[in-house]
Amino acid sequence: MSDAPSSETGLPPREKPFQFSLRTMLIGVTVFALALGILVPLVRRIFREQQRAVCTNNLKQIGLALHNYHDVYRCFPFAHVCGPDGKSWHSWRMAVLPFLESSSTYDEYRFDEPWDGPNNRKLHSRQMYVYRCPVEAADPSVPATTTSYLAVVGPGTAWPVPGQTRIADFKDGASNSILIVEVLDSGIHWMEPRDLKLEELELAINPKSGQGITSRHIGGACVLLADGSVHFLPSDTAPETLRSLFTIADGEPDPWDDLPTR
Repeated sequence: MSDAPSSETGLPPREKPFQFSLRTMLIGVTVFALALGILVPLVRRIFREQQRAVCTNNLKQIGLALHNYHDVYRCFPFAHVCGPDGKSWHSWRMAVLPFLESSSTYDEYRFDEPWDGPNNRKLHSRQMYVYRCPVEAADPSVPATTTSYLAVVGPGTAWPVPGQTRIADFKDGASNSILIVEVLDSGIHWMEPRDLKLEELELAINPKSGQGITSRHIGGACVLLADGSVHFLPSDTAPETLRSLFTIADGEPDPWDDLPTR
């Protein structure tokens, strides 16, 4: 049915063109801002959760490699192997490479010279992604060959220096003892035979000063336990709980009693 003609012109009235008013624009901007305010934090949270999942998987692979090493040699590797000069020449990270499907680098490595010897220096530019937290890997200021995962060495730990441990030595239980911790910007090349010393460690997660378990994950950091499982320790983990987790046969109560359920 056609529109009635205009009383003045006798022609049908024209439709008014769409007018993009200031009010319409403000409404659109407001809706967009609200959507952005919801989506951006959600995307960031998902991305951080994915990074933490990759970090957890890295530690699980390292744990599997350490256990495969244990199956073959009936013990975990030395934290550091010393050369004839009494200095640390080789790291546990190099020792488990064949169990991380990185045998090519292992085959090119020479154990008759230190990790920074003439031949082994040629391998220093090689990256080992399983030894890097993805959060650190995304930071261009951190060298690509820096490791994010360190052992904590010292008397009574899973890594006595010198010495090796077996699963049977974990009198407190393998699920109650830390093998590997996450450390932010460690400054340690993944091939370097250097880790954290328990006596120099600040017993805290993300301590404000000094050495400790550190990460860029929100709320805590990841650790690998001697049973091969990975646990996320919250930032408010008590010092006594950490000390209990670092020692393997101190006879202390279950350290997880004061922590959220795993």
